[in-house]
This record gives sequence, C-alpha cells and structure tokens, in this order.
Amino acid sequence: NVDNIFGHNMTNVELLKMKIMMLILSFNLFLTFYFAIYNSIISAYEKFTFQKVISIIQSILKPLLMIPLLLIGYKSITLCIVITIANVFSLLSNYIYCKKKLNITTKFLGFDKKIFKVIIGYSIWILLGVIVDKVNWSVDNFVLGAVSGTIAVSIYSIAATVNQLFCNLSTAISNVLLPKISKMIAIKATDDELTSEFIKIGRLQYYVIFLMASGLVLVGREFFTLWAGQGYEDAYYISLLLIIPVCIPLIQNTGLSIMQAKNMHKFRSILLTCISVINIVISIPLAKMYGGIGAALGTGMSLLIGNGLIINIYYYKKVGIDVMKFWKEIMKISIPFSIPLVLIIVIMNITKLTGIIGIVTYAGIYTIIYCTVAYILSMNKYEKDIINKVLTKLHLLKRV
Repeated sequence: NVDNIFGHNMTNVELLKMKIMMLILSFNLFLTFYFAIYNSIISAYEKFTFQKVISIIQSILKPLLMIPLLLIGYKSITLCIVITIANVFSLLSNYIYCKKKLNITTKFLGFDKKIFKVIIGYSIWILLGVIVDKVNWSVDNFVLGAVSGTIAVSIYSIAATVNQLFCNLSTAISNVLLPKISKMIAIKATDDELTSEFIKIGRLQYYVIFLMASGLVLVGREFFTLWAGQGYEDAYYISLLLIIPVCIPLIQNTGLSIMQAKNMHKFRSILLTCISVINIVISIPLAKMYGGIGAALGTGMSLLIGNGLIINIYYYKKVGIDVMKFWKEIMKISIPFSIPLVLIIVIMNITKLTGIIGIVTYAGIYTIIYCTVAYILSMNKYEKDIINKVLTKLHLLKRV
C-alpha cells in the first residue's frame, strides 16, 4: 500500500526506496518478535547489567557503521541494513546468554492450555498497548507523508529523534522496576507502600526530565539550527509540542509497572486505543493546515488528555496510587528550580553568545547551577545518598 498512501507526494524513486526499506525493517521486526522472549527472561532474572552493556554496545555500533557509510555516499537503505545488523547482534547476544548463563531450555512438546489462557489474558492488553503506542508515535509521519510530503516528514523526524531521547532517559530507570514491583505485590504490599515507590522513582525521573526539558526550551532553537541547518527551525517548536506533554507519563511510568503487576493494564490499553483514534482524527486536518507543527499539536493534545489527565484519575480511583501526594512532592521540589532558570536567563541576556559556544556555555552553566540547587534545596536523604555513592565511586567525594 506504499503507492496508495504516499504516491501523491513522493517520486517513483522515493517510493521504490521506501518499499525496500519496509521489507528490510519487516524482516527486522520478524526477528525481534521471535527472539524478544529472551530479553524478557533476562529482565525476569534481573540481569540488568548484561542488558545495559549490550544496549550500550548496540548504540555505539550503529554510528560506527553508519557514519563511514554515509561519508562514502550510501544512504537510507544502507542505514536500514545497519539497524538490522545491530538488532541481530543484540537479539543473538540475549539468546546465547540465556542458553549459556541462565540455562534456559525451550520445550516444544506438552502444550499447556491453562498456562496459555493465563498468558493470553494478561499479555493481549500489553500487546495492544505497545501497538497503539507505536501507532501514536508513528501516525504523524504517515499523515505528513500523505498530505505534506518528504520535507515535512524530515523536519518532524528531527524533533521526534529528540523526543525519543527523552523517553529513553526516563524508561532507563522504570524498565528495571517490573520484577521488583511484581515481588512487592506478590507479598501483598499495601497501596501506601506502592505509592511510596511510585513517588521515590518519580522524583528521580523528574530531576532528569525537568533538566532536559528546560534546557531544550533555553537553548533548543539554537541547537536545532546548528544541528539540522537552516529550514529546520520548525523542528524546535515540534519538539516542544511533543516533549512537554510527554513529561507527565515519563515521570509516572512506574505506574505502568504497578498496573501490569496488578493485572490492571487493560484500561490503559483501551484508553490508548481511543486516544490514538482521536490523534489521527485531529492530526490530519491540523497537518493539512499547519504541517509538522499541526501534527505535533494533535499528538501533544492527545497525550496531555490521555496519559496526563485521564490516567492520573485512574491511578487515584482504581489502582490505589495517591497521585495527589505525588504531585505535591513534585511541586515542592520544583519551586527551587526557579533559581537556575532566572540566573541563566539573565546570563543569556547579558552575554548573548551564539553557535556551538553559546549552546555549550549556557547548557554547562545551567546544568551546574541546576544540579547544585537540586542537591542543596530539593533532594532528600535517599536521593543525596545515591549521588554521594556515585561521587565516591568516581573518587570525587572522600569515603566517610
């Protein structure tokens, strides 16, 4: 259906390339479906160090392969092949680790219908949630490709890349929590105990997310101009429309682990499906009128209503998480952050540096002031202990 969807705004050469790329990435998807279970097994055994090492190697492998190929003159199809190679490396590493280190064996006989029913009843809603989540983050590119053409898609993709970075930073913490949350619920942890865990992790995520989001607001326009070049200024506004609404679910994604552990994630999957439909309905006319900014506005509004407002009500009413207490904690630690914001704005107005020097200088000064204020005025003893342990390991703080 590539011709039917994108035929009006792409040349024959672009359509052919897209078909080839979709075939390569479909093969990549097939492999991921088949081998994904081994990554889940490693998570269940809480072998997170191995997972992160493989993830880091994969992240390094992609640019090491991509950059020389781009310099030689290879383009999009080659990049899809590189992505597939890096993914195969990760999947095979997980498979070998499960076989050699965890002694996991696969049984192809003795099919258990009872277990199958339990698995289907639990995982079907996770699967739906994952699919709809992907649709939500991909729909704008499809809509823009259909109504605006490749230039609008390119500008939007720049902003989407930065948004993905935000998501990865947050989920790096929450992704390792499901086994722990499952154990807490298995031993009948109270709602107050789960709320405490929700707040504890949410505060840690908030420190990172707020620093990144406020930094983007401050130096993002200059960064996008320098990174992507002239003509991509809209990417800055698109990124803000995507990132600011998504900050709410990013600092609360421990709640998803709690819902999954309680087997209450069905509501979220249905909600995301409804939000996805609304997103498509409002993004198409907005994209026609305002291009990438309109598409991002539709997605941002959908995220704010669904993952922001409605899901918080569900946490409070059904899951048993005290979100009012959570937001009070967030507001309390946020007040001191007005100090670094005011100081950096004053510094930027006085010095008026531009280019890479301006970005690095302002971002560096703001980060130092932000971290200092956060440590002195916002962090509690648990959070300070985490920082102190890291500094001690780096030999930047004397052991007590």
